[in-house]
Amino acid sequence: MIREAIEKVVETPGIGHKREDLTDEDVRFWTVFNYYVVYRPETKPLEVVSIISGWRDVQTELASRPAFHQRHPRPSG
Repeated sequence: MIREAIEKVVETPGIGHKREDLTDEDVRFWTVFNYYVVYRPETKPLEVVSIISGWRDVQTELASRPAFHQRHPRPSG
């Protein structure tokens, strides 16, 4: 189920939602049952930065991950 969701995100990188209530990072959230697939839609190849259970405090989980806050240059062109 998660693997299929990631394949869907790779095929259609604009799907999902920005969640400004959770982060100001340039990421999108794609919901799969009770999980969030958090990804950077502008990266090539697409970067999934986290898969988080909806039962967790998502904002705290993201804030605690140093790799999540690494800025990536925007692709040109």
